[in-house]
Amino acid sequence: MNRFLGPESKFYAFLSLFADLVIVNVVLVITCFPVVTGGMSLRTAHEVIGEMVREEGSRRGSAFVRRILTRPAPNTAWWLLCLLLVVLAAYEFAVIAQAGLGSMGLVLRAALISGLIVLGCVSVWFFHLDRPGLSFTQRCAQAMTRAVAHLPRTVLAILPAALMILFPFFAPGQWGSYLFFLAVVGPALAIYLAELALQWPELSSSGGA
Repeated sequence: MNRFLGPESKFYAFLSLFADLVIVNVVLVITCFPVVTGGMSLRTAHEVIGEMVREEGSRRGSAFVRRILTRPAPNTAWWLLCLLLVVLAAYEFAVIAQAGLGSMGLVLRAALISGLIVLGCVSVWFFHLDRPGLSFTQRCAQAMTRAVAHLPRTVLAILPAALMILFPFFAPGQWGSYLFFLAVVGPALAIYLAELALQWPELSSSGGA
């Protein structure tokens, strides 16, 4: 029993990881409430959870709070741009639905969904690549380049968030459980899995060293 529950056991490591994800998720959800701060919150979550993936650092909640105002301008600018594009896409969906375009409507919807997927692919790299000295345009260029150059990792990185967003469409009667999952661990877990995918080559090389 001591071996199973001891500090060196895998079960203890899992519980510690889960607790850290819950802490980060709660802070992430709270700091996203003003909406305009979403970009800073997501960037900070990627940084703190990225350290968790590499097994670096500690005190995740306090680290999150200390770093949330780091380089706010580029992260807020990208976040607001993403919000604008999502709102425009939702408006276009509504227009297409009302127009009754038949098969052409399906093509237009597919194009909009493809655009949102591309936006998600670039965004996950944009928040992952936040570094001192990188300008907004440099980060955009690097995020676009890596999203294409490392396409398998990019797809794996956005898949958890996509499944989380689409879950209500597949289980419309589970809103209570869905909202509880989001409030407790959902977004942080999606970012953790994304960081695993994005950092996979570095993690593999350090593990084999």
